[in-house]
Amino acid sequence: MLPVVLVIAELGRKKGSHWARLVQGIVLRLSRNPLILSILLGVLFSVFELQVPTLMGRAIELLAGSSAPVALFYIGGTLATIRWTGMRGDIASVVLGKLLVHPLSVFAVFLLLPLTDPALRQAAIINASMPMATIYALLGQKYGQEGFCSAALVVTTVISFFTITGLLWVVGVG
Repeated sequence: MLPVVLVIAELGRKKGSHWARLVQGIVLRLSRNPLILSILLGVLFSVFELQVPTLMGRAIELLAGSSAPVALFYIGGTLATIRWTGMRGDIASVVLGKLLVHPLSVFAVFLLLPLTDPALRQAAIINASMPMATIYALLGQKYGQEGFCSAALVVTTVISFFTITGLLWVVGVG
């Protein structure tokens, strides 16, 4: 999903250009994006069953362990400097989309598909009801939306405590 999100974000940045130039610019920017490159590298390592050297693997583990706390620190710092006025409607749209429309969409897809495994259906709907990952705010920074994304992330996370609890009750897991 991340490459799709990045393409949509890039499309929003470059309105009014000729489509060929727009596509060329997006491909060029995404081909240098570290997130896209790491996804491609991960796929190559997986497909060819390559092993990361031990020393490099340990460095990656250390970085992975520290990335979530650093992201949360960044989000907290961003929240301390934003003005909430004028954002409430947009934040409400994100919250409704992520916590209500997304799980309902996944549920609708399962109604249309002939899948009979109820555990798979429950897991997919519950997963769709989770709030965004911390990377949401970090990606927003590139497009000048770090304050809005951080605020939407926090509000969505707080409200998700209630919506996920209700959803667990509805699907019969809780």
